[in-house]
Amino acid sequence: MLAHQYGLPVTSFSGGAEVTACNERTIASLKRLGMQVDAEGEGNPRYRVVFEGSPEAVLFSKVFDDAENPGERAIALMTCDHADENCPFIPSAWNRLPLRYEDPKRYDDTERESSAYDETRDLIREELDQIFAMVKTAISEG
Repeated sequence: MLAHQYGLPVTSFSGGAEVTACNERTIASLKRLGMQVDAEGEGNPRYRVVFEGSPEAVLFSKVFDDAENPGERAIALMTCDHADENCPFIPSAWNRLPLRYEDPKRYDDTERESSAYDETRDLIREELDQIFAMVKTAISEG
């Protein structure tokens, strides 16, 4: 969604080592930010997410080599400290970049739960915003 704001032709995908379901606490954090989120299905629902006029994103749990993910020329951003340490080699990734954050799950069912998810969401957004700004500047300076 940030890439769209910068006019960059970037498409984001996700995947992990196993199929579970999107963390409902993460979905709640996106809603608190003001994203429009609609769920379809049960068990592992697909969440349709729209924010400030950006194209719709569809979130659901899947493995990294799911058919909906690119088979080549991808950059793997490892955003969770656990994922960076434990995720397998990703054959479609021509580069693997760690943007490590403490997993907010450690605060599940505590009074810090919502703030931990929101803080992590905001940190990821800030860093991606800086990255996309640098890419946009580099492209403009050509």
